[in-house]
Amino acid sequence: MGTIFLILVVFAALASSGAMGARTVFQGFSNLNPGKAKVQADFRKVQTELVAKRSKLVPWSDEDRSLLSLKKKPYKEKTGSVKSAEGTFISIYQEPMVHFSYKRYLGKKENAILVVLTSHYEYLYRIKKNKVEVALNGKYLGGITPDFALVSDKKKQMAKIQTFANSDYYPMTVDGRDVGGIGDVKKAKKVNPRAFELLAELSPNEEKKMLALALYFLVRNGFEKI
Repeated sequence: MGTIFLILVVFAALASSGAMGARTVFQGFSNLNPGKAKVQADFRKVQTELVAKRSKLVPWSDEDRSLLSLKKKPYKEKTGSVKSAEGTFISIYQEPMVHFSYKRYLGKKENAILVVLTSHYEYLYRIKKNKVEVALNGKYLGGITPDFALVSDKKKQMAKIQTFANSDYYPMTVDGRDVGGIGDVKKAKKVNPRAFELLAELSPNEEKKMLALALYFLVRNGFEKI
């Protein structure tokens, strides 16, 4: 779209819709290829909202990971020009375990942010141009490939989910070691399906890597309309 035409569109919108329309138009522009400051502000806003609810999350121990369910309650999506999703993964006993919030900016290619919060970890995901970067508790952790591998900045594979067409649980590895399976909510056969199956014992460092990839997969794979 040429610059002159874009200006005409703006003036037409302002003239026809007044001040409220003006705010809507410029809000739309702020979500089109947002700059670093806009993205950082959105991250801070979402972090603040989720941290305010963190006290309601059930604290995890190593063995409690197996209690995480594929179900989300509550959960809502917005499917307008700026798409979003937010919700809480619960345990098989209906207890809140993981909060998350996703926002996708305007554009044909995915340009989005995702914040996922447990009782003791905060994962920030920046999704842009087919790349996903993830930070854990404020520190860069690595990237996530389209085929669900968590890799370091030196391209070393730290975790992997191997998806199969005819399976409701997919094998996971951490640092090359088999650690169990992760469920696909769209193929779940049980009424109250667990998110993880046959999880091995994990060190704190292994847990951080596993959850960085697993929580991203669970959120993304659970989208219903966006």
